[in-house]
Amino acid sequence: MTSLARASDGLARLLRRIAHFGSYLCFAMILVIMLDVTGRQIPGAQTMTPWDGVNVFLSSTRLQELEWHLHTAIFALAIGYAYVANAHVRVDLLRERWSSRRKIVTEMVGIAIFVVPYVATLLLYATEFAAESYALGENSMNPNGMPHRWVIKAVLAAGLLLILLSAVSVFLRHWQALRDLRQGRYRDGAEWPDVR
Repeated sequence: MTSLARASDGLARLLRRIAHFGSYLCFAMILVIMLDVTGRQIPGAQTMTPWDGVNVFLSSTRLQELEWHLHTAIFALAIGYAYVANAHVRVDLLRERWSSRRKIVTEMVGIAIFVVPYVATLLLYATEFAAESYALGENSMNPNGMPHRWVIKAVLAAGLLLILLSAVSVFLRHWQALRDLRQGRYRDGAEWPDVR
């Protein structure tokens, strides 16, 4: 295995681990949704504990905002892995008829010209957005909403960083596949990182 393939696969494994961790947030989101639905359907359920701090957390507004935050975190932590696993949505009307070389080159050009500059720009602004939120001590606009709005904004920036890492991983693997193609050692599907 070449250094390009090793680097690509190493990034892919890191992204898989992060996505795996993010998948556990689905259980937290299910619990939050259950608490929110229960609290809305059963009178007095949001004030059923003797602790005021817990009762404030059980408010419908806070639970709904926590649902949105968890959904964002799940998506942000998984999106990088989806790309390296080639599990993202792709419209293959033209691409399915192309040669392997044309597919590889098109993917590399798309990463270099579109993905990296666009996501890097978004990452720059998202990082500033989160830092400003932290500096201002921004909270939800709702009185009973979630505090520390900077946390979810930082998660969005982390998701963009994961997209960049996945783009690097895919680009390296495609570069290696292009080299293998030129040397007659290419095997179909080798342009995607090994995510095992």
